[in-house]
Amino acid sequence: MALELVPASSEHVARISRVAYRSFYGIATRHGFPPDFSSAESTMPVYDLLVARQDYTGVVAIFNGKPVGSNFLMHSDTVGSIGPLSVDPSSQSHGIGRLLMTSLLNQAILRRIDDIRLLQDTYNASSLALYASLGFKVRETVALMRTTPTQSQDGTVRLMLEKDLPIIEQLSKAYYGVSRRNEVLNEMNYGFQTYIRERDGRATGYLMPGLIGHGAYETVEDALALLGQTSRQVTPHFRKFLCPLSEHKLFEASLKAGWRIEKLLNYMTLETYTPPTGVWTPSACY
Repeated sequence: MALELVPASSEHVARISRVAYRSFYGIATRHGFPPDFSSAESTMPVYDLLVARQDYTGVVAIFNGKPVGSNFLMHSDTVGSIGPLSVDPSSQSHGIGRLLMTSLLNQAILRRIDDIRLLQDTYNASSLALYASLGFKVRETVALMRTTPTQSQDGTVRLMLEKDLPIIEQLSKAYYGVSRRNEVLNEMNYGFQTYIRERDGRATGYLMPGLIGHGAYETVEDALALLGQTSRQVTPHFRKFLCPLSEHKLFEASLKAGWRIEKLLNYMTLETYTPPTGVWTPSACY
């Protein structure tokens, strides 16, 4: 039976979750890094959510009647993000990953999304070569860092409400050059929280904790306050953030705070790219 690509649906979740776990576990442990997921069961809620969301388009590779890989395109706002891409270890090196990538790049064209981004593990030479061959360029190296809660409560940090979405739009446009309002709203609707810091009567930064989240800040102090304070509010799973190594002061301050590096990733983009301004921490999407 020939390989075919089909839209991702709930009936695929159990299988593509197991495929993703085996794929990510294998490449990580071969290079001496902890896997992104602790078990196949812990992977399923992620793929349940990806398949259910209207701002994601997923595609599944089927071979001999069984899913052997999957990939997803996020299209919440004007910038698109691709991933997570996974192919069963027994089916790798046969061009399936390229087909899954090409399929979603075509979807992006249909949706008139020109700006596509992704995050790639630096130790995975195969995926780096694949993305580069498709035109993606490395723009930043980012460190996945684990935070610890600050000792005292900071009254300048508060939970974001839906009425604060104009603040998110203003700050994301100012620092990322694009609005991430819809992304934050969609994440909020699925239970993910965002926090805002206010100084001198105005908002000076925001953060959605965890790898699915991102942040934008006026100063390094704003970033540290948000990262440390939100660590008091969330479970250990969400006490992580991605620090661009070009953000020298934030990186140095994070190390000084005792926050540790888990691994490095490449921040890659397709087509034109304007670097963010100010202080920023990307998500696993972009």
